[in-house]
Amino acid sequence: MATSPGADPSVVHGRIEELVGADALVTDWRRGNRDIFAALRLQKWGLFLVLGLIVLVSTFNIAAALVVMVRERGRDTAVLAALGLGPRRLRGVFLSCGLCLGAAGTGLGLLLGSTVSWLITRYELVRFDPGVAEIYFISSVPFDVRALDLLAVAGFSLLVVGLACWWPARLASSLEPARALHWE
Repeated sequence: MATSPGADPSVVHGRIEELVGADALVTDWRRGNRDIFAALRLQKWGLFLVLGLIVLVSTFNIAAALVVMVRERGRDTAVLAALGLGPRRLRGVFLSCGLCLGAAGTGLGLLLGSTVSWLITRYELVRFDPGVAEIYFISSVPFDVRALDLLAVAGFSLLVVGLACWWPARLASSLEPARALHWE
């Protein structure tokens, strides 16, 4: 029986069962380690939730900075509005400002996280005790960074940042030029 190294374990399992017959017990590594894979899936979703909450809290910082910018730049915003910059375009200016800030933070975070994950995997910085390594046939924890995971984190982060920037941008676009210039 010749199979490639990357063969599907289910296919290999089925072929072995055919060869040895119904009297033999045949199991594969996925069934044997089902509990650890379930725990790792749960941990992955838990980490995504925790990181999502961290992103949510840090996004409030961006929104607060934009609100302060709207208040501090009230006169400048009113002048732009008086010169003909419509509310929609004014809202776009503040949204793009917040999204650029959020995108820079997201990009830096993804780069730093990927680099740390690579270093931890490359130099095997998270190691198992010899007893545990003997059971699971693995001596260290590999940190596998997948493009789909990075896209999910980036998408969630930018979505939350966009939603958080909407209120300050709306606040800036609803500013009445005459009133803002009168009080400045």
